[in-house]
Amino acid sequence: MTKVLAKRRFNYACTRTLAVFLISSLSRLSALEAPLSPAGYWKSYDDISGLADAEVRIIEEKEQIIGTVVRDLMTAATDKPQLCEKCPDERKGRPVIGMEIIRYARYNAAADAWENGQILDPDEGKIYRLKLKVIDGGRKLEVRGYSGVFYRTQIWERLPSPSPAFTSSSISAAPVKPTH
Repeated sequence: MTKVLAKRRFNYACTRTLAVFLISSLSRLSALEAPLSPAGYWKSYDDISGLADAEVRIIEEKEQIIGTVVRDLMTAATDKPQLCEKCPDERKGRPVIGMEIIRYARYNAAADAWENGQILDPDEGKIYRLKLKVIDGGRKLEVRGYSGVFYRTQIWERLPSPSPAFTSSSISAAPVKPTH
């Protein structure tokens, strides 16, 4: 009888140890999950008015983030497309719709953010260093542009899909390839 009890206790101890091991392994795996991606459609907001000003499509390509304006909400009521007259590079004079405003950002696991990229403010024609961080369970995107030690942060909201007003024909200009 004592051998049977000893064997049951041993089996119980082994089962319990295995269960603890599996639970701890699963919790470690969840910590190793892939980061939330900023890829998708986002609504950006004007810093001053707080009004929605654009819809931006972000894609991951060759481990970099690229963001393109797909809809200008500020000039949507007019027929005249907004041009980037103040842009300092090859985007100067080009329509804002279809323009890459986010380039080169790469994922930094230590910061859990996409960094070392660039973001263009087409209204001012200025290019800032960029940091993107997906927050609020993937529903929001913290977009931070740096100029020296100064920065400004916007919170963009994820859109479930492209706006009904967006079609591939609504992009009036071919994407401009960056020059390094």
